[in-house]
Amino acid sequence: MKRCRISFLLAVVTSAVLGLSHVGIAMAQSQCVRVVNVQRDFECGQPDDMTVTYTNVCNAPMDIKVCIQNANRTWTCGLNLNTQPGEQATYYSCHSSGRYMFWALRTTGVYPSMPPDPR
Repeated sequence: MKRCRISFLLAVVTSAVLGLSHVGIAMAQSQCVRVVNVQRDFECGQPDDMTVTYTNVCNAPMDIKVCIQNANRTWTCGLNLNTQPGEQATYYSCHSSGRYMFWALRTTGVYPSMPPDPR
């Protein structure tokens, strides 16, 4: 439970610092994402790679955007559309700083308007 709260807080704080637009809309559903596992040295065989496994803990399908900060402070992001309740997904970066964030919106059948990738 603490991991979920920490990652949600990180997303809110990081979004505020980066000045991302549309955050208020997207953040409303981010409590639907629970981090299940964060692993280093897994996907790429590098000590600074990071794999984040997360699940949709709400009772509705969600569109979930995840971003992982690279070691060079750029971000790599992915979008998992129509993530069903209880469904797990993973995202990874081969050279990560260790920071990550999520946005989630209820699936509507229309491509979601998520915040832009962080800079």
